[in-house]
Amino acid sequence: MFFSSESGPVQNLVAKATSTSLTVTWDAPVHSNSHIMYYVIRYREQQVGSCESGRLVWTPKVDIDPNETIYLIKYLKPFSIYGIRVWAHTTSGKGQFSTITVTTEPSGIVML
Repeated sequence: MFFSSESGPVQNLVAKATSTSLTVTWDAPVHSNSHIMYYVIRYREQQVGSCESGRLVWTPKVDIDPNETIYLIKYLKPFSIYGIRVWAHTTSGKGQFSTITVTTEPSGIVML
C-alpha cells in the first residue's frame, strides 16, 4: 500500500462571478496527512483555445488562513475566462491542487 505525504486536493471548489470579481469557495481536503497551515490560491486569465501548458503566467500565490475557505479576487476584466488553482499547504508540504475555469460576467456596457 502506498502512502503519500501530500494532502489531497481541496473539495467543492466553486467561483461566483461578477463582471470584475470572483468569489472563490472550497472545502478542506478529505485526506490530509498533517495539519493544514494555510491555503494557497493562484489565478490567471485564460486565452480562448489555449492549452494548460501555454505561456500564460499564474499570479503570485496568495496565502490564506487555514480557517478561511473563501477568497475574493478583484479587478478582473469583464467577460473573460480565468483559471483558478487552490491547494492546502500542510506541515508536510504542498498538497494536490484543484483547478476550475470561470468566466466573468459581461460589463453591461453596450458598444455601438
